[in-house]
Amino acid sequence: LRQKLERKIRRLEGEVQELREQLHDRMQQIHLARREDPGETILLYDLIRFLQDDIRTYV
Repeated sequence: LRQKLERKIRRLEGEVQELREQLHDRMQQIHLARREDPGETILLYDLIRFLQDDIRTYV
């Protein structure tokens, strides 16, 4: 049982790391979009809030 839980924890940690990388990429996109189109920036902020909530469910 312990090994099974440890494997699951490692898998979830990998998923969290992947989501963090996606979040970092989105933040960079927002930084670029802010210069080009303020309306698009708002949509990206909403997406990031969604991703952050999703990450919190795993942590």
